[in-house]
Amino acid sequence: MNKIYLDNAATTMVSKEVLESMIPYYMDYYGNPGSLHDMGSEAKRAIDNAREVVGEFMGCDPDHVIFTSGGSEANSIVISGFTGSNPKMYTRVEHPSVIKAMESKHGAMSTWPLPVHEDGTVFTVGLEDAMRKHKVDFLAAMWVNNEIGSINDIAYLADICKNNGVWLHTDCVQAAGGIKLKAQNTGVSSMSISSHKIHGPKGVGALYIRDFSKMNGFIFGGQEHGIRGGTENVPGIVGFAKACEICMRDFDSNVEKIRSNKMRFVNALKY
Repeated sequence: MNKIYLDNAATTMVSKEVLESMIPYYMDYYGNPGSLHDMGSEAKRAIDNAREVVGEFMGCDPDHVIFTSGGSEANSIVISGFTGSNPKMYTRVEHPSVIKAMESKHGAMSTWPLPVHEDGTVFTVGLEDAMRKHKVDFLAAMWVNNEIGSINDIAYLADICKNNGVWLHTDCVQAAGGIKLKAQNTGVSSMSISSHKIHGPKGVGALYIRDFSKMNGFIFGGQEHGIRGGTENVPGIVGFAKACEICMRDFDSNVEKIRSNKMRFVNALKY
């Protein structure tokens, strides 16, 4: 019996192009990127090239992208590593990796869960007053909700945060592939994405950080601006970059295909 998979919001199948791009870095160019010999240099070049592509996909300077093991780790890095000592805010519908990191790192007495509307978008009325009252220095608000698909106006939230000196982190794991992210133009302070949501391999993601001086190390070792140490997952990073490249190449046709299929499905249910 043929299986029909309807859970791409949770994870996607690795595309053939992505898989083919990864194989050489398992079999031929398997050097440690930190080594000075040719095999290491080849792996380092692959990471540098991948960072350029992922930076373009995220809409930011590639020098401000660090590679992680996925979206959850990226969220934890920002929340645990942020140097500000004032109270923090997050929306009530954030991913568990955000909520649990907030509770673990900062505690209930110094975090403020924000209410949301019925559609899941953040309740912005009185937000600036609350930020000033509690002297908040950090807000976490996902761009697209991973359960119900609601979309926050991240540019608007970024303006509010900028006006009040608040760091805005946005979890874009669910937004990637469906929205052109444009991290720098939007004005966010940090942004997380994950490879396996866009037909890339599992176990790799990326984090945009606007200002590294506001961030402490999370895993020590020297790599990734000293924030996320450890020998890089070169095949995964290469595959991730290929997935981003394909996503940018096919963005318009993919969005139209998804929109068309959605309407066909909705109409079939109606009639």
